[in-house]
Amino acid sequence: MAGNLFATAIIVVLICTLALLKPFGQRPTRQSSVRGAAAFLIAFLVLTAFASLHLCDRGLPVQSIAICTLCIGLASAAIHEKRIRGQVTRILAILSFAITVWGLGLIHETGYIANRAWAESMEKRDRVNVERARDAVRQLATKSPSMKLPAGWIEDVCIAGDGTKLFPFPPRIRSATVGRYWYTRFTGVYRLNQAMMGVWCPGGTAKECAANLELREVKEELGEE
Repeated sequence: MAGNLFATAIIVVLICTLALLKPFGQRPTRQSSVRGAAAFLIAFLVLTAFASLHLCDRGLPVQSIAICTLCIGLASAAIHEKRIRGQVTRILAILSFAITVWGLGLIHETGYIANRAWAESMEKRDRVNVERARDAVRQLATKSPSMKLPAGWIEDVCIAGDGTKLFPFPPRIRSATVGRYWYTRFTGVYRLNQAMMGVWCPGGTAKECAANLELREVKEELGEE
């Protein structure tokens, strides 16, 4: 729902800009075209620089910034009357800033992201937890070759001889896929589907468990970065 509203807002800004050009716009001259290109470039660079201050691995919705600043450029190029041009470009600048801030907030909500490679990089980073779990169970098998483990989450079943849990903090992996919404092409916002995975011990000797650890979905709230 939030993504639909965000996309609709961008479309409304574009339509309103084109609608204003009908009564107030004129055929661009060489000078006004340069002015419009400069306005677009300056606005785009300023908003991108502002957005980059909040840059994280979830990306930036660059397309939405480009469309909003393009509206500023169009108004600057086509509206020759200085007073009207100033009013329109100021309003568009405010709307562009608001949409940029909105987009930065949106990509941190559940189900949205601007970085297509986020899922792959996050899963690759989190898979270190599985290798650590496997190594820990192997060490347990080396110390106690005959030790048998019941089936269950690894943090619940891997307990040392003195009763100490080998995994006081459960190893977790965020499994994710990135897809497209109908508005992805012009907003830069992608669909993010996530599932929290835990390490499941199938049961058996510690050596067997180390070789057959599984990833299973854990029903718990996903933390956002």
